[in-house]
Amino acid sequence: MVYSRAAGWLLGLFLMLPSAGAWACRVCRPRVQATIHDTQYLPNLALVLLPVAVLLGLGLTLYFLPALKRRLT
Repeated sequence: MVYSRAAGWLLGLFLMLPSAGAWACRVCRPRVQATIHDTQYLPNLALVLLPVAVLLGLGLTLYFLPALKRRLT
């Protein structure tokens, strides 16, 4: 019991740490930001959010499926 609680705390602390790939020094930071916020920003954002939209749609479909079946039959 104590081991699982400690492991949970350690996992939580580890997940709250920022990833090392997102860090940039003062010299590189403007180039990193310019690369992120270029003309491809909105298409990249859409690609990142697409799986969220698909999962949300699937979840809503499964949630409302019984009501739709009752209404259509």
